[in-house]
Amino acid sequence: MEDQKKLIYAREAYDTLCTCLDNIGWHYKKFEDELKIMFGVGGDDIPMNFLVIVDADRQLIRIISLLPFQMNRDKIVEGAVATCIINYMLADGSFDLDIESGHIMFRLTSSFRESLLGEEALKYMVSISCFTVDKYNDQLSELNEGKITLAQFIDNNN
Repeated sequence: MEDQKKLIYAREAYDTLCTCLDNIGWHYKKFEDELKIMFGVGGDDIPMNFLVIVDADRQLIRIISLLPFQMNRDKIVEGAVATCIINYMLADGSFDLDIESGHIMFRLTSSFRESLLGEEALKYMVSISCFTVDKYNDQLSELNEGKITLAQFIDNNN
């Protein structure tokens, strides 16, 4: 009974998310059975891909964006410091750095436990995720490629 109730809330959240994306005119790919959506955004510099997961069990909407590069082994510490600096400044969402693989991922979650997320809340989640990834993906890439130093990264973000 409880699982069925969770699934009903999850389906409502998923449907509202699809309506939200439709209303702002975005193209996306649905995976209805898994309650997932994928979409891409051009951004100002590096193209961005997003996966939105409606987690029925935990009653969460999760937006994830894996950056299209991996931090080089010799840049992992600098990448870790940079992601900490970014995360300190963010009001919503966070960047995660896997120190083994060098992958960097942005993630934003919101709960819909015993409630409904409205279209405006979902629109905010999508737009702030796109804005945040677009703002920092190029800086992290430049740090990784040695085009900027960690000190320059810090100066750019003060």
